[in-house]
Amino acid sequence: MHPLTEYPRPAMRRDSYENLNGLWKYAITQTAEYPAAWDGSILVPYSPETKASGVGRTLQPGQWLHYHCTFAPPPGEGGRVLLHFGAVDYACAVQVNGHLVGGHRGGYWPFTLDITAQLNDTGRNSLWVAVQDPTGTGTQARGKQTLRPGGMFYPAQSGIWQTVWLERVPENYIQSLTVTPDYDARTVTVKAHTSMPGGAVNLWAVVRAGGVTIAEDWGSDEADRDGEVTLKLDSFGPMLPTAPLVKRSSILKRYSHKSCALPILRTSVVKRLIKTNLIIKAITSIRAINIRDVRYVSLIQKVWPKSVISTSLGKTSISISRPPFMFGANQIYS
Repeated sequence: MHPLTEYPRPAMRRDSYENLNGLWKYAITQTAEYPAAWDGSILVPYSPETKASGVGRTLQPGQWLHYHCTFAPPPGEGGRVLLHFGAVDYACAVQVNGHLVGGHRGGYWPFTLDITAQLNDTGRNSLWVAVQDPTGTGTQARGKQTLRPGGMFYPAQSGIWQTVWLERVPENYIQSLTVTPDYDARTVTVKAHTSMPGGAVNLWAVVRAGGVTIAEDWGSDEADRDGEVTLKLDSFGPMLPTAPLVKRSSILKRYSHKSCALPILRTSVVKRLIKTNLIIKAITSIRAINIRDVRYVSLIQKVWPKSVISTSLGKTSISISRPPFMFGANQIYS
């Protein structure tokens, strides 16, 4: 069973992907030591305080929440194997096959660990995650979480609460992208930041819209710089609320000869242009309108009752109405 099966990082898609969401073992103890026994199963990535996790227990300050599962790396040979956590609240340490591979502090940020050296040859690997969350007794950002829920505050959430996943990448791989669209120049500039300095030599990028290639080109070949390529989009039009157009980009990094390709990295880019003078005029017009003439809509501040994960769809437990600023067919929420 794999809840949240969608690709967790749509801005940088690779074909090599293994979802680790599902039933893991868990235990709540008073120490950071590996548990002598497990309390039961937890459905990752739902926090133990939620009904969706199957646990329904609150992690108290000073306690440790332990997770354990076994996994096989993504198919393939060579390269690096990366372990990704979408978010863990709040501080955690991670071991693979009994070896500490890293940790993280901060309940809202994703993080990645290279676990290549810790993998074994059996195809069955052990993953142990130990978590602490001081919630209201600590100094970390916690939003509206509290150990004493009520009013606008909701029950504290702890541990893994976003997708855990694996991917296999080349020895030198793209870690991040900077995609800069220029509406007036009708161009998109893509810069690839790689795991090794100057590793994006021979960078090739293609932009497709509706399955049709509208631009492609080779980028910088300078070995001491991140790869960069600027694409001219001759076939171009504005994105309208009634006819959105998302342009798909494929970034293909090649190491030696141009006929030897490595795995493709896919992303998306949308060009947007905001005219400041129009916004000023619109706000001036709004100020002249009686507040009763501005219709109310729901502010997207909702959660699923069982998972306490934010959502804008379906049955929700929170729904707040506020007046929006209106810009023609679009609405910007205050």
